[in-house]
Amino acid sequence: MFSLLAALERVTSLSRRSAREHRDETVVAVGMGGEEFCERNGLDPKRDVDRQPAGVNFYSYDWATADRGTVTIEHGTHGFSVPDALGVMGAEDADRVETGFLRVWVSFGFLGGGEVSHAGVRDATYEFLADLQERGWSRWHSHGSPRLRGREAFEYMTDDLVYSAPLDYEPTLEEWLGEYTIRWSLHADGVFLTLQFRRNSQKMEPDEPGEYYFKMNLESRDQRGRSYFEGEDRDRWEALWPALSAERRTRRAEREAALREAGATIDESYTDPELLPDD
Repeated sequence: MFSLLAALERVTSLSRRSAREHRDETVVAVGMGGEEFCERNGLDPKRDVDRQPAGVNFYSYDWATADRGTVTIEHGTHGFSVPDALGVMGAEDADRVETGFLRVWVSFGFLGGGEVSHAGVRDATYEFLADLQERGWSRWHSHGSPRLRGREAFEYMTDDLVYSAPLDYEPTLEEWLGEYTIRWSLHADGVFLTLQFRRNSQKMEPDEPGEYYFKMNLESRDQRGRSYFEGEDRDRWEALWPALSAERRTRRAEREAALREAGATIDESYTDPELLPDD
């Protein structure tokens, strides 16, 4: 229905900043309606919404790079704040506005943004992840991915572009600066969160400042389920999911068997977050 890239481009758009009053904090939640988002944050429901022909309404607020704000994510006891925010956006289906935001995006940095210490950003990232875990967020895997932990999970991640980075292993600075994607996936009470970053590839010397840009995607259980399918199948994902889930679990079992044979330890205690009541 809509792409993450297109959404992130809208989040960081500067086109409407000059006409807005600066806000130190913006509040948002998965499931929050667009009108409520505008009302609670003092935004204009006409100026601050981008209604796309494809049937998606994007509500957003941006900060200037040098004058960032804070985004507070409401999710009951699992709520948290995002520092050094550059932008926030919620997307709702124009045909199902009663469901509120299906997805929420936040772009931000750590340590004030700009040129920052690589080690400092790494440490701040893992402090942020530790705070999320204290608030009840847990790591989740794609249903076809092996259940690994610690360093074994991090090493597996370096060869799998979509594998969730472990929360129980903090990489060395050399590993942090590796040429691969580090993506963390967490869930809490029906909301799925993905965190990843980009950085300036020209500023990668360990002892010199670097530049980082973080992006967070939060989505509802329904949106997560729909994302596994395309076209008209998205609207009947609940009927199609059991078969796809079984297929992916078979794939996981095969991968885990090969990893066990190679000496890896499988995390038998891990269970997938439910997409359906009897998943």
